[in-house]
Amino acid sequence: MAYPMAAGRRERNRWYYQVDRCGKSVKEVCAIFGISRKCFYKWRQRDFESYRWYRSPKNQPNTKLTFEVKKFITDEKWKTNYGPAKMKMRVKQVLNVDISTTLIYRFYKRKKLIRKPQRKLSWYEPLKNHLIIENPGEGVQMDVKYVYEDNRRKYQFSAVDPYTRKYCFSIFPTKH
Repeated sequence: MAYPMAAGRRERNRWYYQVDRCGKSVKEVCAIFGISRKCFYKWRQRDFESYRWYRSPKNQPNTKLTFEVKKFITDEKWKTNYGPAKMKMRVKQVLNVDISTTLIYRFYKRKKLIRKPQRKLSWYEPLKNHLIIENPGEGVQMDVKYVYEDNRRKYQFSAVDPYTRKYCFSIFPTKH
């Protein structure tokens, strides 16, 4: 006897209709639809007695990540962007609670608090205005790539002038 892997809602309602309204026995309905009685009763229990499957959420009595600690970690993360190790020391210093770095990392992951560090480099100044090229030869872009010629690695130097859209390249055996 072949059992269906998972019966759809409509299919199961047909089973129940045959038993409840048409007055057929469960054994007859199971034979008609090709299912076992165990399968029938399992689905009937899931569909009609679902309140028994509900379980109230369990509170962890010994959790170290209380609401106050979570709030502190979230606020400090947005202010300082500390990693788990530094955050552990900060929590110990301010709240006097010892939390493992793994616990802090999992909290970061769950709340999507992991971001890349924002470093301001001394030499970097972002462009305030768009770069407008008015003359040929002003904003030439240069690039160096490896190319293989005669099974030997050589260097291709290429230059593009965005004003005239001219492109030229040369291949040399060495960089110098």
